[in-house]
Amino acid sequence: MTTVQRALGRAVESVFGTVARVRAGRALHSVGVAFDGRLTLDPDSLFGAAVGGAPGRPAVVRLSKSVGLPGGLPDLLGVALRVPAGDGRIDGEDDLFDLLLASTGRHRPAHLALLPSGRWWGSPYSTLLPYRARGRLVLLGLDAGDAPRTMPADPGTAAALVAGGRVRMAVTELPLRDALGHPRVVGELVLESVRDPAQPPITFDPVLNHLPDLHPARPLTALRERAYTGSRRGRQAEPAGLRRRP
Repeated sequence: MTTVQRALGRAVESVFGTVARVRAGRALHSVGVAFDGRLTLDPDSLFGAAVGGAPGRPAVVRLSKSVGLPGGLPDLLGVALRVPAGDGRIDGEDDLFDLLLASTGRHRPAHLALLPSGRWWGSPYSTLLPYRARGRLVLLGLDAGDAPRTMPADPGTAAALVAGGRVRMAVTELPLRDALGHPRVVGELVLESVRDPAQPPITFDPVLNHLPDLHPARPLTALRERAYTGSRRGRQAEPAGLRRRP
């Protein structure tokens, strides 16, 4: 790592730490709602093969607004996902992964760009930066499934919807070599219930919590790690939240 890269990393960590301290919470995506759910993947897909084990597994899912604009005002929306890998048990260093996705455009090539949305399921979500899944570069994503595309991007309305019944989202993958094509549906993410706010918090970090066969591709991984580190320190996040199981 060069002197410039180290200086940039320190600057990124400092900025995110300061914002988190000022907001007394996450530097970004501080407004949201968490759910308990279930992720099911096609074992023959890149995503499913990289995770391994049984097709289905428990998940913690958080819908959030990046800036935190009130009510259903448009914002950069996010989905954070924590899932155990392999056989579903979490008892080692490489058996847990976090995935962060953000709202994008629906039509090509806008699906490769961050775009704000005023509806939780009005736009698809994407990792935007590629993952390396079993040696291949791939963009991972989510789409509406049976969720109502007109649901305003308000945490309260999303919680009320899931409290009234399960909400299903489609899991997609798009190999980077086909980046201007259409994502393929490779699974389903089901939001089953609203997570009790009294439960210990989950601290999502896709840089620290990844799998040997599924991890963020370089070159921006180091900067992302400094951003997450700064945000955690700024809000004094509980270290145990990084490894808390679904």
